[in-house]
Amino acid sequence: MARLPRYVIPGQPQHIIQRGNNRQVIFAADADDPFFRGALVAAAKSHGLAIHGYVWMTHPIHLLATPAFDYSISKVFQSVGRRYVQYFHFTYRRSGTLWEGRYRATVVDSEPYLLTLMRDIELNPVRAGMVAPQGLPGIARQDQEPTSGGMVAPQGLPLVELSPSCARRVRIER
Repeated sequence: MARLPRYVIPGQPQHIIQRGNNRQVIFAADADDPFFRGALVAAAKSHGLAIHGYVWMTHPIHLLATPAFDYSISKVFQSVGRRYVQYFHFTYRRSGTLWEGRYRATVVDSEPYLLTLMRDIELNPVRAGMVAPQGLPGIARQDQEPTSGGMVAPQGLPLVELSPSCARRVRIER
């Protein structure tokens, strides 16, 4: 049976999730993060995907991003998948699938959902017991752009213009 086409609205934020196959580790060492980040930033710039927030843990990846084109997300994940999987297989001398199927993406259609999603992405490693709430590595939001290595898009989200104080307020209210 053919795959159903993805539901993408250019200019509308989306929550994108990609998991490791059988929940296996996809970031095994500290060097994996910069390689993945570099591949993601290059692909996002090349294919028109503005990343507003992200978190990656040992096996899932969560992004809050806005595609400029209907193909932006698929092309970004195709490019990242090719580069990162090749790197991962070579580095760890393994073969086989790294990802659990295709990525999942959900359109963010309202301001309350957008704010809830930003909070949930940020709290994901806390809920998983990986970090304490005050030390959240591998997480960035729009107000943290200088520390995110240029990965987080500096422009506002289409649904709501978030100021740094608003983003901080979301963090404090959790």
